Amino acid sequence: MKWNRFTVKTKTEAEDIVISTLAEVGIEGVEIQDKQPLTEEDKAQMFVDIMPEGPADDGIAYLNFYLEEDADKEAILKDVREALDDLKNFMDIGEATIEESQTEDKDWINNWKQYFHQFYVDDILIVPSWEEVKAEDKDKMILHIDPGTAFGTGMHETTQLVILQLKKYVTPDTEMLDVGTGSGILGIVALKLGAKHVLGTDLDPCAVPAVAENKEANQIVDETFDMVIGNIIDDKAIQDQAGYEKYDIVTANILADVLIPLTPVIVNQMKKGAYYITSGILDVKEEVVVEAVKAAGLTVVEVTHQGEWVSVTARRTDPMQRFFVEPYQIEEEAHRIHINGTDVNHIKNVLRMKCGEDVWISDGGDKEYHCQIEELGEDEVLLHILYAQEPEYELPNKIYLFQGLPKADKMELIIQKAVELGAFSIIPVETKRCVVKLDVKKAAKKVVRWQQIAESAAKQSKRMLIPEIHEVMTYKQALEFAKQLDVKLIPYELAKGMKETREILSEIKPGQSVGIFIGPEVDSRKKR
Repeated sequence: MKWNRFTVKTKTEAEDIVISTLAEVGIEGVEIQDKQPLTEEDKAQMFVDIMPEGPADDGIAYLNFYLEEDADKEAILKDVREALDDLKNFMDIGEATIEESQTEDKDWINNWKQYFHQFYVDDILIVPSWEEVKAEDKDKMILHIDPGTAFGTGMHETTQLVILQLKKYVTPDTEMLDVGTGSGILGIVALKLGAKHVLGTDLDPCAVPAVAENKEANQIVDETFDMVIGNIIDDKAIQDQAGYEKYDIVTANILADVLIPLTPVIVNQMKKGAYYITSGILDVKEEVVVEAVKAAGLTVVEVTHQGEWVSVTARRTDPMQRFFVEPYQIEEEAHRIHINGTDVNHIKNVLRMKCGEDVWISDGGDKEYHCQIEELGEDEVLLHILYAQEPEYELPNKIYLFQGLPKADKMELIIQKAVELGAFSIIPVETKRCVVKLDVKKAAKKVVRWQQIAESAAKQSKRMLIPEIHEVMTYKQALEFAKQLDVKLIPYELAKGMKETREILSEIKPGQSVGIFIGPEVDSRKKR
């Protein structure tokens, strides 16, 4: 069947009003052709293999509408021209000329098949459903892929780059998340390579039937490949559905402009040690994607190229965990360390660490031990010492912070930051002008909590020791305690200035103990 196509030449800024005007005279289903760049919202909706740069916007738009061959085109065109002429009285819509041409019905979905034939990606043969596998290829790894109305044939360089990376990193235990799955080709490749399970996400509902058909064509067990429709970048429900710290591999063969906001989000779905394989990146965008990957805390493992396209593979390499033990728990001659108490539950159930993983152990003194988990028991974790060292992490001086009790929970933040900065010990001080007053029972509970915060901060900041949080002292008790210290400092806002401060600090010798007194917040309601 033939159709009459009519093209209205207008301005891009007038597209919407012209389309509305056409609708008023009975024209629906208008096709827009212009050179306007995609908006950020548009880009976010296009999880596709490639997105080439278009020509510069010239401000001109072509609006196509179609009439059946036997339609009364003269009457319809008369109404269209009159409507456009009326519109010109109110705004500039450009030339508003109308050109006529003819087109034929075509099976656009299937017409491209003449250009898609079986091909190899490394030693993997990809075959469309309408082609037979040759006899000499029967023993190959074969994928039957039809993109349907979703993207992804495997023919493009971007997809091939990801497939080559999957061959390196997929294991029988692999849980994989494929963002922008399209036809499901990457997920199916992973499963063919031995992966345990794949979750595919996509914005386009057309991906669901495409993935289903390709799963069936490749004899993929249904429950090994699940699908979710939605935007994982900003939809919390989709993120929750995908799960957190769950995946060994995350693939994203999409646009660089989508990868940048995706990367800091998707880190949350990755297990410790997981691989993040990205593609769809033009070589001119390589640097910005690499920087986004690094900014998200991932370590770049490899950058590969094919033509003008780039794939960036990164890994979530969290810093080794650190734990503190007493000297009696260390068997240096046997190269063993025993971990007991609450750290056992933390290692097994919170961090979910496995035998063979590495940890740092500090003895609270000058030594730290690089260890490997050997056994995970009910009440004990046994470590094998790989080597010991005496790093110089700690400050050359022991800093004692005498901190006046602040309001609310500010003390917790103060302790955390003081430990991170290298304080040796922290003494909470209750002074006359403290707003907060603690009875003995409350003070004891607070100190226990503060000591836990100090331990956590020490682990995070790679301290060699856990600073002691003393019991709450009165100001008089704090002064008595400070007598044993070599240097005492009281910062004062009306002091002589930084020059004198620098002179005082420069006179402090390595090994000397230093006490620093910080006063409390003052209740503004009280008179001074």
